[in-house]
Amino acid sequence: MRQKRLALGAVFCLFLLASASAQKTDALSLYGRGKVYEQENDWYSAIELYLQALEKNPAYADPMLALARSYYELGEYRESLTWAGKAAKYRRGSTELFNLQAFTQIALGDHSAALKSLAASLDKEPNNLDARFAMALLDLAQGKSLDAVKRYQEALRLAPLNARALLSLAMVYAESGNEAASRAAMEQALRAHGAEAQVHYYAALMSSKAASWEEAEEYCRTALEIRSNYPEARLLLGTVLLLSGAPAQASELAETSVAAGDRNLPTWFLLGASREALGEQERALSAYKAALLLSPEDEISRLALERLLIKAYKPEDRIRESWADYHFKRAAELEARNFRDQAAFEYRRGLRLYPYSFKGRLSYAQLLKAQDKLAAYYEELSLIKANGQADQRVEDSLEIYRSLLRDSLSSAWGVDQFAINKRLISLAFFRYPGNIQLRHADSDGVILDYLKDILVHSSRISVADSPQMAQGFKEAFRAAREAKVDYFVIVSSQENERDVSIQAQVFSGKTGSPAGKLSAYRSGNDKLKNSALRICDLLEKSIPFKSFLIERKQNEALIALGKNDGLKVGDEFLVLKKGGVRLSSEGFSAEYADSDVLGSVRIGKLDEEVSQGSLAKASFFDMINPGDEVLPKKTEKKPEAQKEPVFPSLYDLVRKIR
Repeated sequence: MRQKRLALGAVFCLFLLASASAQKTDALSLYGRGKVYEQENDWYSAIELYLQALEKNPAYADPMLALARSYYELGEYRESLTWAGKAAKYRRGSTELFNLQAFTQIALGDHSAALKSLAASLDKEPNNLDARFAMALLDLAQGKSLDAVKRYQEALRLAPLNARALLSLAMVYAESGNEAASRAAMEQALRAHGAEAQVHYYAALMSSKAASWEEAEEYCRTALEIRSNYPEARLLLGTVLLLSGAPAQASELAETSVAAGDRNLPTWFLLGASREALGEQERALSAYKAALLLSPEDEISRLALERLLIKAYKPEDRIRESWADYHFKRAAELEARNFRDQAAFEYRRGLRLYPYSFKGRLSYAQLLKAQDKLAAYYEELSLIKANGQADQRVEDSLEIYRSLLRDSLSSAWGVDQFAINKRLISLAFFRYPGNIQLRHADSDGVILDYLKDILVHSSRISVADSPQMAQGFKEAFRAAREAKVDYFVIVSSQENERDVSIQAQVFSGKTGSPAGKLSAYRSGNDKLKNSALRICDLLEKSIPFKSFLIERKQNEALIALGKNDGLKVGDEFLVLKKGGVRLSSEGFSAEYADSDVLGSVRIGKLDEEVSQGSLAKASFFDMINPGDEVLPKKTEKKPEAQKEPVFPSLYDLVRKIR
């Protein structure tokens, strides 16, 4: 009996061991299949299998670590750290774990924690390449590209043909303008790793940034031949085709990607931009809508859609009304929180889309009234009446404020202050090819048009209707001189899901000399709007503040500047002979000859767009006449100091190299 029990016990133990072994083998098999998907960058399938492996064996560290890697690649950094923490219970002291934690902590902006993780890794393995790459990435995240270069060079001394080091160096050199070194590193990577799709993808990216479209297309197609399921290469190829003048091919490629399941924001946006370039307005609108459905707060997709509505649909088309309502609702919310300037901007944007909105224009008028801009309030009510939309309330308000404004400065001088052309400074905007943004194909064009739309409301600056694209400085300069503009501006942008940076290089339209470089970097909500507003504000503040005399009565003069231009009672201006003010050939300043100074004027009364001042002549003879120019007495106008932003675009590119 005892022997029988022993035999049964042995059988039971063997059964338990076999079950444990089968369970372990099953988990191992699931993990192995997940690794295959991970190598193909199919993170979703990989995650599914890793989770299944852990259901079979909850103490299995390998799939925990793999989940941390996969979530990192998907941008789910906190989830990545969570799984790294779970793996740490079973992999204490693992350099792979330390390095992965460091990469994730860098992505989260926790640089001090990343340094601790890397110190632990390098203390254990001083020549660990992944740790060195993480240190270089940390340098890039902090804007220390020279330090990053040194680390990559050191990595190449340890592993002379390492693809990650070569590609990273090529990208960093390209960003810093060292084209020869960048190309040398890329060529070495292609020679040593020509069978890897990633190498051809980054070669295509570098070629596209130099606007070498044929070369970029060839590299993209090679990458896709090596790895057919390479969404980034397919998206880059579509962007290259669009920018190189082949929108039909770009549209076909984007449609194929959507059909294959790549229904992400960049692909929908590429499809919209390609269809728009083909003149397929309704189909483009449909693609932009799909992009916004995926990401309702994506500003560039919304602006692209709005630009299409403004260009392709009549102002009275009711399709424009529904999209304008978005801005009217935002304006009302901002006004309720007492953010009146921001609310005014949203009302103006809504009216740009649908100028016939009675509710939108009336709400904007009431905001102007609350800001004590009574003449502008009356002007908006007048537009409502001109549109045939005035009800009794509007008619009554018009009558009341017509009476109240009879005592205004404009009425006393008998001028329509809103009809005076005060825009004495002219600008032309251009962009160069090659500034590839993969999240939104050709986003520079959308942003450039947005800046021009904002400056429509400037009372001092006019924007020339010139072609957007210039192949280089020479072409932009020639176009600016032929258009006889005062300044031309080269616009470029960088963007990712979190941040937007806009750069504006300003040059003299007469000589082509640099005037200044303006930049704005914003993150968080409304990042694009705030960056664009900042650039326009810097332009307004930097450009010389000149104006002219409208009329003169004895020793009093009416000037084409007012409260909306920031004037105050007591401000003083020089009065110069008409044509006496010249813009400097370099920088933002105005010049004049002492012989052209006719006198001065001190501001005594203000209206919204005009002001009245007392004249003082500069010599015995009074030679001051309407049309003469005025310039602030303090003419040394320096642009606001600009601190170059550390934008993470280079960091984002290098982070994805494996």
